[in-house]
Amino acid sequence: SMKALNFSYTVGDIYLAGMFDVHKRSLSPFTCGDIKTLHGFLLLEAFHYAIEQVNSKQGQFKDILRG
Repeated sequence: SMKALNFSYTVGDIYLAGMFDVHKRSLSPFTCGDIKTLHGFLLLEAFHYAIEQVNSKQGQFKDILRG
């Protein structure tokens, strides 16, 4: 059986990748710690916001959805 992976994904014609350290280190291996609010989750949210802003504007990439 295939194991489900949790990740952020937006459908689009051009794919932009970003890697963000969203979780703190856990005491046990192969598990996630608490969420890093300031330097993890907020950077991920800023990345999503930037993509939404570019997608909402008409310009050089008219009729192309970036995800």
